[in-house]
Amino acid sequence: MKSDKRGKGKSAKPPEPRSASSSEIRSVDGISSGRPHAFSIQPEDIGLTRMLETLKPHDHLCLIYESQEEWRAAAAPFISIGLKQGEKCIYIVDTSTAEEIRKYLLEAGVDVTSVEKSGQLSILHETEAYTREGSFDPDRMIALLISETEKAVSEGYPALRTTGEMTWVLRGYPGSAKLLEYEAKLNRDLFPKYPCLAICQYDRWKFDPEIIKGVIMTHPLLVRGSRIYRNFYYVDPEEFLNKKRAEREVQHWLNNVEREQQMWEELRESEEKYRTLVEQSVQGLVIIQDFRIVFANIVFAEICGYAVEELLSLSPEKVATMIHPEDQALVWGHFRDRLAGKPVPPRYEYRGIRKDGSVIWLEMFASLIEYHGKSAIQGAIIDITERQRAEEALRESEERYRTILDNIEDGYFEVDIAGNFTFFNDSLCRMLGYSRDETMGMNNKQYMDKENAQKVYQTFNQVYTTGEPHISFDWEIIRKDCTKRFIESSVSLIRNSKSEQIGFRGVVRDVTDRKQAEEVLRKSEERFKELYDNAPVGYFEYDAQGRITSVNRTELEILGYTFEEMIGQPVWKFIVEGETARQQILAKLAGTMPPFRGLGGLIAGKMGQLFRP
Repeated sequence: MKSDKRGKGKSAKPPEPRSASSSEIRSVDGISSGRPHAFSIQPEDIGLTRMLETLKPHDHLCLIYESQEEWRAAAAPFISIGLKQGEKCIYIVDTSTAEEIRKYLLEAGVDVTSVEKSGQLSILHETEAYTREGSFDPDRMIALLISETEKAVSEGYPALRTTGEMTWVLRGYPGSAKLLEYEAKLNRDLFPKYPCLAICQYDRWKFDPEIIKGVIMTHPLLVRGSRIYRNFYYVDPEEFLNKKRAEREVQHWLNNVEREQQMWEELRESEEKYRTLVEQSVQGLVIIQDFRIVFANIVFAEICGYAVEELLSLSPEKVATMIHPEDQALVWGHFRDRLAGKPVPPRYEYRGIRKDGSVIWLEMFASLIEYHGKSAIQGAIIDITERQRAEEALRESEERYRTILDNIEDGYFEVDIAGNFTFFNDSLCRMLGYSRDETMGMNNKQYMDKENAQKVYQTFNQVYTTGEPHISFDWEIIRKDCTKRFIESSVSLIRNSKSEQIGFRGVVRDVTDRKQAEEVLRKSEERFKELYDNAPVGYFEYDAQGRITSVNRTELEILGYTFEEMIGQPVWKFIVEGETARQQILAKLAGTMPPFRGLGGLIAGKMGQLFRP
């Protein structure tokens, strides 16, 4: 096909327009000429252009428009969307001119010159399509559409998209009376079999109502105003073209009556369920429109401290004061943005003001709805004041806990089951010599040798197996600078909410200085003992009960006893005049006798030899 370069065709002068009558086109009685009863396939908050974007090959729609604005809102976007989706498009003009269509497409962002040059877009006059031989033949037009669809597919396009202005019918071309036969046959011969989608355009005020009725019955989808409907007045082509059509139409209408009755019953049931849900909801539910509360359930009223009737009577200014002054920009900003179609978080928290002036914390789940034909905001409200208080108390507790951990000199750590650090304080980092980033995730094997790693593993494994904490065990660590330090630690299990063992926690203390002091003391004691044992004279000590507590090696050698034979024995056992010595020693220890030198008698060796102390 060649695009129309002339605006309106002039190759053949068409007859003068006149109103098509029911005598020329087969009519269908019994359908109201008012708004078609149909299910809208379009959500309330979705515009017509968005719905046109969802159309797929095999869709057959009629556009019944009542104004130039309604026509333009559907016709031009339908083609521009197809071009953007990579489909081949044909626009057939009659009332409009090709230049007008190019202008509208250009305003929609289409590079018209480019798509026409490439062949993706063709703008034809009706005399080049419907009445190209001076008459209208349904089968010839359908054959043309099939041919163009097959050609589009062969050229690599996914589908053919076409729309035509049907006012040419009003000029009384031969064959025009077969218009509805043509529309019905399209549903049998073209759309089910070929990747083609189309909108047939009808000006409601120019066509006889009987024709509009037939148009409705031959289109599965209907564009009316700013909406797209699934048309349940649509009649299957075999029924529509059957000689007993009147009988079948009656049955079709009866089916529609039953279906509509069922629909209304289901709607009433749905409304009843919704009403019950709203009334029994534990959430506060509110609808705000034009900054007024137009609906509220009793829960929302109780949250705010008002009666429902009071809420519905509040002025926009009073409604605004129900939001804390510091949060009004947030709440009303989201309100305006959502109405404008801008992306807004569905959930947010803010402070509300109750009727008595008290401040409460609220959680809002908001959505854009249509209420009585106008946009509104529906909110589900939860009073989270107690939760906020609990969370604040928890935050304060955690802050105190963290402050304590950050200020103690002891290191605190938490590790997972594998021994990798998951939490710790700064003191631990200082002990190890690593930064916080370096410490996070570090495994214990990275800062100790194999011997200490095995020791730590055994201790942690014991805690894991028994579930009992281990208090005060020492091991040696290797700092980042390779110096070694001794630490003392306690460790216990960490369990989750299901009592599952998920890690360990503990407190560590650097005891290197203590260890070093203990080592110095140990060595000092060893030196003293060596001097004590090797003294040139015998020496022993006894306690307040007179029992020997210490004896050096020289004394043992002199007396001939072993260490075990003397330790713990009463000192008078080794004195010749034992009883006298016992009394004197005990009196001396009790302080009832003045101090004296010696033991009050001779000391007897193991072999009977005597020694004077």
